[in-house]
Amino acid sequence: MVLEVKNLSFSIGKRQLFDNINFKLTKGLTLLKGESGSGKTTLLRIINRLIKPEEGNIFFSGSDISAVDEFIWRSVCMMMKQKGFYIAETPLETLMLPFEFKNNRKKNFDAKEVYYLLSLFGLRREILYDKASNLSGGELQRIAFIRLLILKPDVALFDEPVSAVDNKTAGNMLGFLKEYCNDRICLITSHDPVAYSFADRIIELKNGKVVDG
Repeated sequence: MVLEVKNLSFSIGKRQLFDNINFKLTKGLTLLKGESGSGKTTLLRIINRLIKPEEGNIFFSGSDISAVDEFIWRSVCMMMKQKGFYIAETPLETLMLPFEFKNNRKKNFDAKEVYYLLSLFGLRREILYDKASNLSGGELQRIAFIRLLILKPDVALFDEPVSAVDNKTAGNMLGFLKEYCNDRICLITSHDPVAYSFADRIIELKNGKVVDG
């Protein structure tokens, strides 16, 4: 299982974020670092096919992802956004809803798995029935994190997934993620120093290029 970014270029106005970048991702947890504004989130969005690159291609297991229906691709490659999480009226509805989508119907919602993750990440089981509008930013972030985990995509993208939680909770989330990513390709952005100790590989987006950190 390999995700290959090949000759990728992208600009915003007159500013070129990426200039003919090339890199490969294999199974494991890869941390993408870079200064604010360097384009880390944009790169994740391009991989998730939320944005089209100006030039270049992305291949997954040898096939160009642009040839795949974008909704099918997003069942293979899922992204947790840094903010603006889609949350239904309650966390339980939020977690269960994706399993009703056509491309996820063969996947099973495992309540025991959800209870375990809630406990591991410092959330009480009863939060599943709370109104999402009453949850804190950190609680919403953890629900979004759990939602992606239980869907088990082949490629998982996480944009600052521990930015709103304390260090202990961040360690629990990243520790679980490290094991979770043994079976899939994971790319994470984070400014939290604790994330560096859990990464199998660190790459850096700098001056429009991607280099191994």
